[in-house]
Amino acid sequence: MTPRSSSLPVLLALWLALLLLSLLTRPLLPVDETRYLAVAWEMWRRGDFLVPYLNGAPYSDKPPLFFWLIHAGWWLFGVTEWWPRCVAALVSLAALWATARLADAGIPLGSQTVLLKGINDNVPVMKQLMHGLLMRRVKPYYLYQCDPITGSAQFRTPVSKGIEIIEGLRGHTTGYAVPQFVIDAPGGGGKIPILPEYVVGRDGDDLLLRNFEDNVYRYTDTGDSVGADRVVPIEYRRA
Repeated sequence: MTPRSSSLPVLLALWLALLLLSLLTRPLLPVDETRYLAVAWEMWRRGDFLVPYLNGAPYSDKPPLFFWLIHAGWWLFGVTEWWPRCVAALVSLAALWATARLADAGIPLGSQTVLLKGINDNVPVMKQLMHGLLMRRVKPYYLYQCDPITGSAQFRTPVSKGIEIIEGLRGHTTGYAVPQFVIDAPGGGGKIPILPEYVVGRDGDDLLLRNFEDNVYRYTDTGDSVGADRVVPIEYRRA
């Protein structure tokens, strides 16, 4: 038995325990989970089990398979709230399997994560998520500032929170686990990286740099002007 196959029962048992804990303690999360349930319920009431609908209009933000699986469970168990949450967990388990297959085939994998208030807006949670991705051979790629779309206000964080998280990752874990924090600029401006400020300023030919421990170091950079527009604290200047 290979190490991977021997660990499979343990992983499945852990997944089942987390699923039961979630069903017992976690309510449906607005806006997404409550909206998905509304779509499934509208399809059920309409008797249209092929095309997802929301408020009388076709809904295409989620693959129809997700809602078909919800209906399959409702046919078996009756209309319940717990079954749609099981579907989400089963889809997640299938995603883990598919991710492993893709990685085994040599396909590079990357992730994109949205920063959400009260969900992943702190360093320990984000670090655990990034490490989990790496363990599954997925490179953390982008950390997105939540877009200012309708219904997202309760999940949006200040931009400073994203910078704080990147600072809490950089130097405190492997660089592979540090994504790029970006804002997807409105109006088609593209992804704009937002970085912590590590340039303290310039003292003559020396560029003053701050590391992850807040220690300041000098780097000889003769003839350049990077950092010249910043006021260097007196304790960092040479006499």
